[in-house]
Amino acid sequence: MWETKTVHTIEYHEFDKLVKEHLGIDYEIVADEELRNDMTHNLGLVPSKYWSEYDERELAKVLAGERKMYTSHFMAHELVKRGILPPGNWQVTVCW
Repeated sequence: MWETKTVHTIEYHEFDKLVKEHLGIDYEIVADEELRNDMTHNLGLVPSKYWSEYDERELAKVLAGERKMYTSHFMAHELVKRGILPPGNWQVTVCW
């Protein structure tokens, strides 16, 4: 079975730039997610229908500088929440 989906795509360096500019976090998705050249990283549906109050509290800790470990999905969720990126299915393209 198959389905048709719209997927938003962003280059890894543009994603990093948005995180730094809008969230104030020096972030590198390639290092954080251990990505390699010539690949895409699927963030899935952002915001996730499984996002919880726990996730919201952990993200608040990240944004306050109280937690250093975070994921690209946390960053994407906050960028969508702030209206920087549109909601939907997202993937990050890595090519250097």
